[in-house]
Amino acid sequence: MNPDQDLSIASVAPVPLFGAPNFRSLGGIKTSEGRKILESRLFRSQVLSKISESDIEYVSSLDIRLVCDLRTPQERERESNSQRPFSSELRTIASEYKDEISGAIPTNWAARLLEDNFDEHQAFDYMLTAYRAMPKALAPHISQLIEHAVRNEHPRVLIHCQAGKDRTGFVCALILWALGVPKESIFADYLESNRRLRNKNKSPDFLNKLFGPEVVPARAQRAEKVIRSVHPEFLNAAICEILKGYSSVESYLVEVAGLRGSTLTQFRHRFLSSSKN
Repeated sequence: MNPDQDLSIASVAPVPLFGAPNFRSLGGIKTSEGRKILESRLFRSQVLSKISESDIEYVSSLDIRLVCDLRTPQERERESNSQRPFSSELRTIASEYKDEISGAIPTNWAARLLEDNFDEHQAFDYMLTAYRAMPKALAPHISQLIEHAVRNEHPRVLIHCQAGKDRTGFVCALILWALGVPKESIFADYLESNRRLRNKNKSPDFLNKLFGPEVVPARAQRAEKVIRSVHPEFLNAAICEILKGYSSVESYLVEVAGLRGSTLTQFRHRFLSSSKN
């Protein structure tokens, strides 16, 4: 599948966040049973440190109560979210892992792109390695998010990392899977980040700053394009890693998040419509 393919998701309306184009609601996505994810309950994004005043006003209206921040402690120290858009009752789930998923951390890209042999093929393998580490590294976040959702009658949740495409893409895929969303819709939402970040990803600023006045090597340009995009093979690599240790994704969710029986029923009740459309 072409990662630049324009995969529109009719149920996910565009959100006017000019400082965070990869911010979006997952409301409206249908499950296999025909139920829909409720509006104003579940959001995903890149970091919100650069959002505009109009963005802040919009996010404030959403009354987000839980932020699942998938960045490392070092990333959070370098660039913190503005607290202004969020509810006074905000709770944050923050990560403690370090280097397990190095390839998904933008600040680690620079050193690799400077390597003479780091081309698009090396970049692709680099990201596959990062995704294979995600099921273990990010399991605590999935568990805490589900625990919060089950305890709160009307959870309003934002899941984000730095770019909102890799770590966020994996965790959101698992949450959608738990809600009963079909696989094709899960991948459509995952690949939606390519469209949302397309204009940003064409900016030469990062490579120009990295290589200074020298001409940016073509192999570095190709490698960066791979790293800044999402590909179905990446998410598949994470799923295959899950299946190495568990009989199914559902079994993984039961083991890492206790998502069984009444917990699963409550979790779906919190995020899904009661009727089938």
